[in-house]
Amino acid sequence: MSFDDLAKIFSSSKHKAGIHQIIDPEAVKILKREHIKLIVVNGFKPENILTAINGERVGTVVS
Repeated sequence: MSFDDLAKIFSSSKHKAGIHQIIDPEAVKILKREHIKLIVVNGFKPENILTAINGERVGTVVS
């Protein structure tokens, strides 16, 4: 998934304090500008975090 795709998903929803989203629109802009890869994993499976850190394929990669 690209950062532009991610931005489109969140641009349709209103962003305000206290809303529970995986990431906010400003963070998407920063990640894109700084060329930082984002990996979204299922937090209910902590082993997914180690899998991602070890460079194995898991979750959704945004770059």
